Amino acid sequence: MKPNTTLLFFVCCLMLLQIACETEKDKNGACDAGSESVEHVLLTNINDSIKPFSFPVVNGKTIFYKYFNGKVTFFIAYNKVNICTIEHLNVTYIVSPSDSAQTLPMKIYGEAYWSAYSDDLVLVSGPIQPSPQVYTGVLELGLQQAFGDGPGDVDFYVAVEFDTQGSFEADSLYFKHHIDLMAIEFKSDNYL
Repeated sequence: MKPNTTLLFFVCCLMLLQIACETEKDKNGACDAGSESVEHVLLTNINDSIKPFSFPVVNGKTIFYKYFNGKVTFFIAYNKVNICTIEHLNVTYIVSPSDSAQTLPMKIYGEAYWSAYSDDLVLVSGPIQPSPQVYTGVLELGLQQAFGDGPGDVDFYVAVEFDTQGSFEADSLYFKHHIDLMAIEFKSDNYL
């Protein structure tokens, strides 16, 4: 009987050890605050809120614009704080043109800014194909170099840039007539 009791004790110890190791492995430390999926989508032709860009970024249904060197840029923005930095963050940028023929070349791109770092991804630059063409791209961000094991803070932008038509009214009309949708999407683990 003693060999069976010893064997049973040994098997129980192994099971407890395995459970303890799995529990420790499943813990994510300060990143155990759940995850969040963000789908920041704006339909440009029904959105009347177009404002000059100002900092800090305020999340909402606003399209921002800015002028620089004869070009106008319309963009949406999203700020996410308390991001877990253990794994890289993948952000998807989406822009859907309308079915109207484009007369101006455009640059469509996504950007991300965190701490002293930034990265961008050009989805298209030049003549734009009308709908059903959709321009998408994924940008992978490594946040740990900037924030260590602490919480990350990132500003995301997706933008459409073209030569100005001479006035805000003409530029915003052209933008709304030729771009239907702009979106920023990502999933992140939250930091406590």
